[in-house]
Amino acid sequence: MRDIKTVFAILGFFAGILSFHLYYKVNYVSLSKPTPERSVAMESSDQQPVIDDIRNKIMLINSKADLLKVRQEIIELAKANPNFLGVQIFKMFVEPLPLFEGILWRLRGIVEDTDLTHLAILYRLRQIYENRYIYGPHVEVLFHYLTDPPKDPAKTMFKKISEVQNFLAKEVLPGMEMMLFVARDMMAAKPELFQFEFDKSIWVGEDKDRRFLDPDDAKKTFIRPYMSYIISGLARMVGTIYYLDCYNLDDTPAAMNEVLKFSAINNMTNRFLTLGKGRGLPQVITRKEIYEQLRKFPTLLKARYDESTANQKLQKSFDHFALAAQSDLEGYVCSIKYPEMIIQGEEIPADYNCKDLERDMLERDVSQEFVRIGFQEEEHFVVKGKYFLLDPNQLLLNHKVKFNELSERARLYRESKNGEAVILASDVTGKKISINVRAAFKYQESLQKYFPTTFDDIDMMSARGGFDIRGVGQWVTPEGPGTKRREWAWNYTYGRPRTWRPDAVTFGGFLPDATNANIYELMYTMKLTNALRPFSLLFTTIY
Repeated sequence: MRDIKTVFAILGFFAGILSFHLYYKVNYVSLSKPTPERSVAMESSDQQPVIDDIRNKIMLINSKADLLKVRQEIIELAKANPNFLGVQIFKMFVEPLPLFEGILWRLRGIVEDTDLTHLAILYRLRQIYENRYIYGPHVEVLFHYLTDPPKDPAKTMFKKISEVQNFLAKEVLPGMEMMLFVARDMMAAKPELFQFEFDKSIWVGEDKDRRFLDPDDAKKTFIRPYMSYIISGLARMVGTIYYLDCYNLDDTPAAMNEVLKFSAINNMTNRFLTLGKGRGLPQVITRKEIYEQLRKFPTLLKARYDESTANQKLQKSFDHFALAAQSDLEGYVCSIKYPEMIIQGEEIPADYNCKDLERDMLERDVSQEFVRIGFQEEEHFVVKGKYFLLDPNQLLLNHKVKFNELSERARLYRESKNGEAVILASDVTGKKISINVRAAFKYQESLQKYFPTTFDDIDMMSARGGFDIRGVGQWVTPEGPGTKRREWAWNYTYGRPRTWRPDAVTFGGFLPDATNANIYELMYTMKLTNALRPFSLLFTTIY
């Protein structure tokens, strides 16, 4: 299974999955019993009753027909109440639902070609469904809507990954870009128009005989900064679709099966050769063997478009990842500042973006030298912070690390937009590293160019008694020459990438200072630089 994860990581990296999810999660604990002053949501205009009505409609969903009916009712409510921004947010998420009818069933045509991957996904889906006793009926209906064969005969199984890429680029992407446009346009509205009470039980459902959620933890106040997180998520998805659309992934299932086949043949051969001679040793498959198998598929990771078209798509991809990084930063800072101002009764201007708090939290200049400490988290503690969807007091915990990660990542995208390298410093060692993110969004005829060319074969480990271990491993004499005792020792460095092509070791300029001599030192610095976490996780997984 580890080998399959490595294959996924390699293909995912070269396909441009350059970021993951939001860098942190906020955990909530059960809260005290509600008081008359529990809700701090200013029920702006009269939207709260409409939102409560939407919540009740969702909870009553008991069939696919109900699901589509409620979707249409939410859309109609949004049309009738254009100034109710909370209602518009609900509409944004339900409107594209028909596009994803039976989407997991449609993907079976591809996934079932990769046996172990299919089994792993099927196991996970079964696990989710078997746990349906912990969520309400409307969640189960949504599960079936996504996994059952669709009623529309035009929605057939995907046979190739390129069909999925085309589906995402031609059918999903336009709607997501419109959602993103609407979300960004909404940010110009007055802050109080965003405030409403959000019932978290929508995520898990309800049942008259069972509780799925602590009722004291169910109702939270939604505020404008949370729109930044919605914008970030949408922008990151749009950027990923643009990037994925640029490169050929059709041979991915075949390549994965080739790796599995190679591993199975190795193990069978080893058992045959050791038959009657004692227990055989498992034959590991390293990155060396994985890359050898991937090279058998020359069209894998090859550009799908001409250079001009691809660069236009990659530019849009970069722009959206940059927007996501900036929105993450704004969402974090304002999710701390807004609750403080709301509780204190301060008026929040329509264009307020929390730059004053961001300046207070900024402790480093662009050269990464410590310059001042002007932010004390206890000064921003919000007494009623637990009533917000994101507790600002939870966000304040370890704020130095969180803020520096987000602000440096936003700066990385902002300052490299013209193709210039940006210098960052490791949060742990202080060592500086030069990164050109924009270079990762440039046309390449084939991403196989970045495959390693040579791999480690010998491990000179004097700590093992002065003997070198060659190949994947070998029999050694731990007690020294002249003894009869023989034991097997693994070469733990075998198969690790050692060198890359001279014109590829910088990965298109992403690591402008990289050479075959210092590449792993740079990867080490990346790993200890929080702002580079999306990139370091991929680099250290596949190399």
